[in-house]
Amino acid sequence: MSMRFFPLGVLLACAAAFGSAADEKPVAKLDPVAVSQLVAQLGSDDAATREKATAELSKLEEAPDALREATKSEDPEVRRGAQAAVEAIAAHAREKAFKARVPWIISKDFESNEAHDPLVVGDKVVVGTDKGQLRAYRCADGSACWVHEHGARIFHRPSSDGERIYFSSEKGIMAVAVEKGTEVWRFAVASCDGPTLVLAKQGLVCVGGNDGILYALDAKTGKQVWVSDFIKDAPPDPPNFRGDQARGGNTRARPSALASDGDTLFLSVFDQCRIVAITANDGKRRWSFQSGGWVFGPAVVTENHVFLGSQDEAFYCLDKRTGEKVWSYPTKNRIESGGAVDDKFVYFASCDGGLYCLNQADGQQRWRFAADRRKDGRNSAIYSTPLLHQGGVYFVVGEGQAYAVDQQTGALKWKVRPSDGSELYCSPASDGTTFFVVTRASGDPSGQPSLVAIRLK
Repeated sequence: MSMRFFPLGVLLACAAAFGSAADEKPVAKLDPVAVSQLVAQLGSDDAATREKATAELSKLEEAPDALREATKSEDPEVRRGAQAAVEAIAAHAREKAFKARVPWIISKDFESNEAHDPLVVGDKVVVGTDKGQLRAYRCADGSACWVHEHGARIFHRPSSDGERIYFSSEKGIMAVAVEKGTEVWRFAVASCDGPTLVLAKQGLVCVGGNDGILYALDAKTGKQVWVSDFIKDAPPDPPNFRGDQARGGNTRARPSALASDGDTLFLSVFDQCRIVAITANDGKRRWSFQSGGWVFGPAVVTENHVFLGSQDEAFYCLDKRTGEKVWSYPTKNRIESGGAVDDKFVYFASCDGGLYCLNQADGQQRWRFAADRRKDGRNSAIYSTPLLHQGGVYFVVGEGQAYAVDQQTGALKWKVRPSDGSELYCSPASDGTTFFVVTRASGDPSGQPSLVAIRLK
């Protein structure tokens, strides 16, 4: 039999066969006789017949045994056609699984306009962007709700009380209506370009300023209620973590995150390598704790403890009443994210590529999950604060994949790469059925900034 090269048209037909799979279902399962006939046609002298047989076989939901056996055929045309069909079937299965896990992706709105950590408010997911837009989308389908044109970069995750959304920029802090994104009030203090947090019980919204002041404003009116100075008692810098190298421009401080238990605010101050506890009602200082490195992520709080990570590579447990260290746990790289807690354990990620589960009482490791390494073999940095939901721990990794692991054992449940060539340096938000992340472009030409919905189950 003379050698015949497998035509490019076959590969294009295979791609077409499953490229439109979202719109038309694969053909019904063929009986063994029909499959055998199509496999036999893969060895036809007629290129069109071979092409058609490959395309028909590529539409099957599963590769039958006869087709898999044909991939080992001594006839190069049969072997090549069978391999193309099996690969197309597998690609269709992967695409089907991907679409079930990732119901929608929005990228066109974020070209040269990178989005930052998302916020879920009711049925909306909201993101701020580099070009100063606050954009809201429906959680269910990604349809656009509204765009607020602010005009200055919105980096920190917004916060909300369900009626208004609060966000900060170099223009100060602003409140907009949840339903339409229209301005409600603004507090035009340029230094208020830091993390924001709503205190529902007190009716306040708080923002950390790069002037070293924590501002508490009336959530309805934007009027200042109290301020708290967190720079006047700033401790000396730990070795190798100079504060001036951590701050930008002419700023005096770099507050990076806010958390609260309803009565006390816990302010992470990156350049001071510490966390500061402040009474929510009046802004009075309770205590502060300095780690050995810069502190970027938010604290997570329980009835008796405060947990936080540091760039000194340790994860800390503090006494909530006094701020004294209860225990610390060493990892193998810096910690940039916050933690999540259940009744007994605390979960956090390190830039050593690991997700950790520790006992809250004594810091003993229960399990550690290792995320995939980068293409160059290095561990991937993780900036994601984990989400806990119905027995799963959900998080994303800088190299571009989202993960779900078992909360009890740390075993992998699933992982997905929502955008080839893109990175995931964010913390997700969730509406209880889906979690939302933002990607950013990497050095890979295929990477792109986007907002992605990923189903939890």
